[in-house]
Amino acid sequence: MKLVLALTLLVCGACALNVHEAKKFHNSGQYGGTVSYKDNGDGTITLTSNGLPDHPFERVNPNHPETRSDVYTLPKDPTFAHSTGCLAMGPIGMTITGSMIYDPLDADGENAVEGPGRERFDHYGGHTDNHGIYHYHKIPGSWLYTGEADELLGVAFDGYPIYGPMASDLGRDVTNKDLDECHGRMVNGDYRYHANTEFPYYLGCYKGKTTHINHVRTQHGICNGTSALPTYGYVCACPRGQHPPAGTQHHAPPDGSVSGNHHHHPGGLFGR
Repeated sequence: MKLVLALTLLVCGACALNVHEAKKFHNSGQYGGTVSYKDNGDGTITLTSNGLPDHPFERVNPNHPETRSDVYTLPKDPTFAHSTGCLAMGPIGMTITGSMIYDPLDADGENAVEGPGRERFDHYGGHTDNHGIYHYHKIPGSWLYTGEADELLGVAFDGYPIYGPMASDLGRDVTNKDLDECHGRMVNGDYRYHANTEFPYYLGCYKGKTTHINHVRTQHGICNGTSALPTYGYVCACPRGQHPPAGTQHHAPPDGSVSGNHHHHPGGLFGR
């Protein structure tokens, strides 16, 4: 069953979700996947997914994807945090089809994509962990990323969008030299992350404030400068072993897990 977004609910002037971007969040349902969007009317939006990918499952490890009920509440109008946030082992974002995006490291803190710690991925660029969560550590295959310019791949859990590497304003794929420490940049006054083929592939840290993040099975905290993986590049990873197990819900502390003054920077999918 193909998901149809109720775009009529999203027309609210300056706070409307861009119609083109809204249409991107869908799952054909051909393989059992679902994804939906809701404007909560309080400055947050909620994405709900059952976690199944929008492509066939290929077994590359002993795990099998499980149907889930993943509910992620994000800021509709995200803001930069005073201090960048660390990435926990587990989900750090969601693709436009509802599957999870993970940080670049495995459970042992090694690069999951390259080097001696690299893991096996299916032809679609993902695999399943031992909690039954199907996810991506690197750019998915052509079923999702086609190489088009300014191609939306998903959203990070601080509310900022994740785009593919091809950038129309540059006329080429972005490299890490084009990106900040969190693997993002400003484009026409809006902030976005870029996925590319260079470590850390999706995000190096959270650029945005995480105050409104809740119902997320992950941990958030301030980067402490000790979480780099110098062999490959920078990533701010939360201490391993200090994240809630899958199947539990995490609620961000009242102060948003990051301190200091916060500054509004447009670029969230849901605040334009």
